[in-house]
Amino acid sequence: GAYAVGALTNLVDGLPINLWYYELPSTATAAWADAGYTLKVADDMSFGLGAQYGTIMPSASVLGDTSGFGVKISGKISMFNVMAAYSSMDDEGTIALGNTATMSNSTSGWKTKLYTQAIYSNAPYVAAPGSEAYKVKASAKVDGIGKFIAQYMVNENAKTVGGVKINAGLDVSELNLIYATKLAGIGAKLIYTNKDHDLATKADVQFIRVILSKNF
Repeated sequence: GAYAVGALTNLVDGLPINLWYYELPSTATAAWADAGYTLKVADDMSFGLGAQYGTIMPSASVLGDTSGFGVKISGKISMFNVMAAYSSMDDEGTIALGNTATMSNSTSGWKTKLYTQAIYSNAPYVAAPGSEAYKVKASAKVDGIGKFIAQYMVNENAKTVGGVKINAGLDVSELNLIYATKLAGIGAKLIYTNKDHDLATKADVQFIRVILSKNF
């Protein structure tokens, strides 16, 4: 089994703070904290700041602890939203700072809450020990048409062993273009992704996804 305890506080108006602690017996312990502040300038204008920190500590003594942080700045003007984010992971750890419930191998889960995650370049990339990532995002919601989203992220991994870079395959950039709308009560989402690896032996890829959803 697993154990978790969390707390959400709004002691400061406009500054929610989340605190979480996780215990996975014989596997790992983890802690997470994030906070965000929003300044409302007018009914259709606001600015925000966010910060997050997390650490995961494997039970096995041969595996190093992993910790990292992220920061973001955002703004909203009328129907437009913009955001810029940065995250950095220490290079001493072994396991990515991701959700172990989506873990497909021994070193990472697939999902992370870091601001810099992209659709395909998620925890195994931006949350891996030694990673440093940047992301910019813009969106616009047009009444009667839908929502348009564009985001671009770059991840670089500097983890070395004996002075040799070991995760060159994690150096990647990713572009996501998303259109979302609702037709006759059915949610529709069209996603285009272009993922570009710096490592010549790792293929660049493009994806198109169509998602239809219905609430019952």
